Amino acid sequence: MNFGDVDPAETEFAWWEMVTTLDGTFTKFTSSYTHSDELGGAETSLITELNTHIIMREINTSNVTYDFLVDSDTDDIPDWVINSTHGGTTDVYPVEYNVTRWPVLENPVMTVNATKVEDNWIYISVEDPFENNMSILSIVREDGKILAPSNYWMRDGRILIVDDPVAEYTITFDTTTSLCGDVAPCPDCDGTVDMGDVILLLNNVSYPENTRYVLCNDWPGDCRCTGVRDMGDVILLLNNVSYPEESRYALDCCG
Repeated sequence: MNFGDVDPAETEFAWWEMVTTLDGTFTKFTSSYTHSDELGGAETSLITELNTHIIMREINTSNVTYDFLVDSDTDDIPDWVINSTHGGTTDVYPVEYNVTRWPVLENPVMTVNATKVEDNWIYISVEDPFENNMSILSIVREDGKILAPSNYWMRDGRILIVDDPVAEYTITFDTTTSLCGDVAPCPDCDGTVDMGDVILLLNNVSYPENTRYVLCNDWPGDCRCTGVRDMGDVILLLNNVSYPEESRYALDCCG
């Protein structure tokens, strides 16, 4: 990565996005730098420190560019928001919440009150009554601002929200999303999840226009409940067939 000329008091960022076909967690990486002997070498260096972080996700902070949410101790709880322009950090605090209105299918709206932390960002881990089986249409703050989709996500049956806080959030669910459990357990409808299903799903994802690879009508192939059928579903199905006793490879949408 060539940063070019970095002027005094200026900050430069670089980041990489990794895509893998294996299940796992990226826990740590380090970096270093050396000085050229030209212009005095290390003795005249203006570099004070070099930091590395594992970025959880990009979030919207109303700046011109997206900023970064960082988990410094890899406990899946964000610690800082890093400003992508000047490198400054703002603490993120996990806070308690209480639900003042629970959603039902006829009125899928949930209202959550959270603890405010002045001049800092908050992280709310809300229990999802639909267990991540319904997507979210919107999250609206009490001041009327609609939260950017980059600032909330779903995982492990919870709704995770990061925000420059207000006290109340209204979550509206999409009731048109099919609930997991309403789908058949195998792409080829032969009653058994096996390598034939993996091959069929792989071909379906790779060649979606080829009618030879159409899935069973009752099975969307969305093993991960993401709303999109892609190579991630193929990998999960392959691991499920290869390691049926491993709970981490359970088919989220296949019962």
